Amino acid sequence: MKRKITEMNMLSIFLIIICSCQSNNNKEPETTFKTENTTIAKETKNELCVFSTKNNPKSQGINMEFFYPCEWESNTGQSQSVVTKFSKVLSDGSALEELLVISNIGRSLTEDEINLLLSEKILNEGMDPIKDRSISFQRIEIDGKPTAKIVYETKLDNSGSEIFSKVVQNVVYHNQCLIRIQQGTFSKSKEKAESLYNEYNDLFTKLSTSTKFLNN
Repeated sequence: MKRKITEMNMLSIFLIIICSCQSNNNKEPETTFKTENTTIAKETKNELCVFSTKNNPKSQGINMEFFYPCEWESNTGQSQSVVTKFSKVLSDGSALEELLVISNIGRSLTEDEINLLLSEKILNEGMDPIKDRSISFQRIEIDGKPTAKIVYETKLDNSGSEIFSKVVQNVVYHNQCLIRIQQGTFSKSKEKAESLYNEYNDLFTKLSTSTKFLNN
């Protein structure tokens, strides 16, 4: 019974966080990193920039470096939990998007609670059974922090027309916060959303795993 109550609590935490941010060759390519608040010395081929959350009013005290393609447009999230969003609209109207969400849980979690919160069961139960379809789940670490990586497909309604999306979501627990690093593809065609995801999957992985958590 105690475990059941714990599962319900963890699911409630996750649902509150998810609902609060809804709205809206074999050689590895070299990358240029830029940031306003820090200097990252890497001269490379493809250009990435760094968004620093230090002193950001939405960061919940989390100091981290969040990577994104420099050519993508920046948008401030409408929700209090959405720290920032970057996107690129392609010529056919399809789009790529990266999102950073930080939500304060309100207390430190035990190791068992972290494992439960980042479990496949809790993440899947937080999905919409009608619109969302889970594809894969994996427990990983990002910069040494416990992380759950889940890939799923979903459908969105855009002024009466369906938009198909394939998303990779990395959910990280750090300093009493749940941090969601999410990248996805969006298109009126399910096949296009899928092919775009396959094309950009390596970039999405690089963006997420480049994340750095810093001392305040």
